[in-house]
Amino acid sequence: MGKTLITGASGFIGSHLIRQTAAAGLDAILITSIEIEGFRCVNRKAEGFPSDLERLVDGDTLDSLIHLGAYTPKAGSLANLLAPCNSNITETANLLSALPTPPRKIIYASTLDVYRFDGDEVNEETLPDPPSLYGASKLYGEHLLRHWCAESGSELESLRIGHVYGPGEETYQKLIPTTILNCLRGIAPKLRTDGSELRSFIHVEDICRMILSSLGSANDAGSSCCNLVSSSEISIRSTIETILRLCESSLAIAEVGDRPGISTRFDNRRMVARFGPERISFEEGLASEIEYLRRQLKLNQ
Repeated sequence: MGKTLITGASGFIGSHLIRQTAAAGLDAILITSIEIEGFRCVNRKAEGFPSDLERLVDGDTLDSLIHLGAYTPKAGSLANLLAPCNSNITETANLLSALPTPPRKIIYASTLDVYRFDGDEVNEETLPDPPSLYGASKLYGEHLLRHWCAESGSELESLRIGHVYGPGEETYQKLIPTTILNCLRGIAPKLRTDGSELRSFIHVEDICRMILSSLGSANDAGSSCCNLVSSSEISIRSTIETILRLCESSLAIAEVGDRPGISTRFDNRRMVARFGPERISFEEGLASEIEYLRRQLKLNQ
């Protein structure tokens, strides 16, 4: 097998992925803006790019590209910023033009934000209708790559990644890391809704395993996209209560809204058929993230 290019290696998912990549013995080149020890890295912002990329490939087979790099809003209020959302499109186009040869396969990290949720169950046949510029930029990226791959002869698999959690996500203003950090600091969590809305959380290590599994197997699902989502649904209220219990906290939920939020519900049979079910249970994953954040808080004291 030839070389694998990975973008976004310094991000939340990417940092977990490259550890699994190293364990699997893949010959990986990282396209990133920072140096990562133990890997060959190409600075995409450097003057020598893309010639540096051509030098590192050096005539070898370019087997695959895992395109994780993108602007991802760290809070819902940032999902409609024009310039960074547009960069998801332009940087994907620039990356394709920089490739020295078409890879055998491209894996594109897309998002469930291509869907508009109304409480009904979603699967890969659900018509995309992104409510934000971020979701629209990722859907455009899917279309761009689909046309490019059809012309170049590369195989494409767009993985629409769901509500992913795990160590390292604390830079995002998301439910799980925010609740854990508040509990560890003695701050009672709050609910803006009645907490009955459902979510399907999947651990980052399972996401990375599925990405790497996609590298070495043909997609026989009849479609170039697959939703990576958990088989288990849990309410927002139950999520917070589970975190409180695992933190061994005596805190209670401080405030509760009086209206239900919108559930995100999925049929993930395509994912299970393609990659198998997730292996890390929700409680196991939460426990590992709690311990990780405990250590981070102690280091920062």
